Amino acid sequence: MNILLLAALCYGALVDIQTQRIPNALVLALLGLALLQQLPGVPLTGPSPASALAGLGLGLALSLPCYAMGLLGAGDAKLLAACGAVLGWPGFIWLQLASWLFIGVLSLLWLLSHGLLQRLCWHWRHPAGVVAEFKAQTVRLPFGGALFLAALAQQFYG
Repeated sequence: MNILLLAALCYGALVDIQTQRIPNALVLALLGLALLQQLPGVPLTGPSPASALAGLGLGLALSLPCYAMGLLGAGDAKLLAACGAVLGWPGFIWLQLASWLFIGVLSLLWLLSHGLLQRLCWHWRHPAGVVAEFKAQTVRLPFGGALFLAALAQQFYG
């Protein structure tokens, strides 16, 4: 994995945690990196042009429906597509699966820290009150952080 991609995702995670936004400049920088990897003579290794284009398309195809359903923000969807272009489609699939795993773990940790998971398990026969409390406490977890954790895992274990 490219160290520039890790640095960009680290920056994106920090901004996402602080502001709940992914900067468009970051997405454009990653798309520029994906283009730069395709130039002959550039010492950056990257996927083939077909794989990079397939990664971009796959990133859009998988993230735009999640954006439409409200599961992701627009910046998260664009960032995933840009990561697809930088990594190519095989690396992107791994990153996508790992990032959803990490956001699931972060969600469970949030539920545990607020005592809602225990209450839901305790009231499993009549969960309507706890579900109403879930809806009242709508929280937006920073997907950029989960994406960065997934990229770190891919760097060291992928």
